[in-house]
This record gives sequence, structure tokens and C-alpha cells, in this order.
Amino acid sequence: MKSFKIIIALCALTLQTNCSKSPVGCLNGSWIQEVSTDLEKWSAAATTYSEEPTEANCTSYKSAINGYLNALNDIKKCVPTSSLSDFDGSLDEAKQELSEIDCSGN
Repeated sequence: MKSFKIIIALCALTLQTNCSKSPVGCLNGSWIQEVSTDLEKWSAAATTYSEEPTEANCTSYKSAINGYLNALNDIKKCVPTSSLSDFDGSLDEAKQELSEIDCSGN
């Protein structure tokens, strides 16, 4: 879960960074709208899974994480070049951690 926290921190940092040289979708932090829905789904799925750790809830949780990671990948163009390497590394780490979540034991 450490990588997920890093990704969230990187997104917050990116939001505060001047994106004047980035494509229009990145100006004024407008990209945050693109990931906020997926972040809310992840949060809701995490809550549901923590309250009732069933296989179905685990699968929903993993799906929500995957949706959020995909949304982050989609807004990668908004990440400042100086932070892109860290962003990509954290995203790869998070995908690896996601693949290690086993829902079959619930």
C-alpha cells in the first residue's frame, strides 16, 4: 500500500505545480477531475472491503484500484518532466502490488 500513498502524494504535488507548458487538459489542475471519480470509487471499495472482506468485495477493491491506476496513467502527460520518472516508478510498483493481492482466500 506504500506505493498507493506515494502516487497520491505525487498527484497532489503535480496539482500544485505550474503546468503552463502542459497540454490544455493539464492547465489549472483540471486533470484532477479525470482521476477524482476513480479515487472515490477506490475509497468506497476499500471501505466496503475492510468492513466485509469477502471475495466479491476484494475483487471490487482490486478493480477500483486498477481503475484509479489507469486514470493516473491517462493523466501522465500532466506530470512535470522532472517528476515523471518517480511517477512512472510508483505507478509500476503499485501495479505490482495490485497483482499480488489474492482474493481467493476470502
